[in-house]
Amino acid sequence: MPELFTTREADELLRVGSTRGWQLRARGELPVVRIGRRVLVSRADIEAFIAAHREAGNEIAAPGGEIPSAAQRGRRASVNASAR
Repeated sequence: MPELFTTREADELLRVGSTRGWQLRARGELPVVRIGRRVLVSRADIEAFIAAHREAGNEIAAPGGEIPSAAQRGRRASVNASAR
């Protein structure tokens, strides 16, 4: 089963604002999965988007070229929340 991200999580992973994220999804550049009223983005589609926009010699993904897992994101989010 594919790992799915909320649109906010996808925007954070791509480091774009909500408006830019919405534009990417509205133009079909970043495909979405709709489940009821929820709009989700798959890990595979985020990785494909990054690969399609990668410039030669530039590394834009996380170290190791992978997107952090949900567990890693959760840990990082709780650490950031406690620092506030």
